[in-house]
Amino acid sequence: MRIAAPVLACLLAVACKQEPAQIGKDTANIAADAQTLRAAQTAVNDVLRAQSDCDAARPLIADAREALDEAGRRVRTAGGQATLDALRTQVANVDRVCP
Repeated sequence: MRIAAPVLACLLAVACKQEPAQIGKDTANIAADAQTLRAAQTAVNDVLRAQSDCDAARPLIADAREALDEAGRRVRTAGGQATLDALRTQVANVDRVCP
């Protein structure tokens, strides 16, 4: 039994270790999401800056939703999707205030 525990620990460590190629792919996906979300974040920031003036915010809301939809088609990671969902919520909040 004493021998089984270290062997089991070793097998678990090997099984849980990611391959270097996978780590590189994950990093590339994160970098791609950052680039993809940049335009959407800019559009949402424009909406947030204009939220006190509904006449100025309304057209920006449509632009932001379009940018978010485009980003949604290209996002690759769960973290990117979570960011996209948070940005959509911010736009929806402004849209609720400025119908």
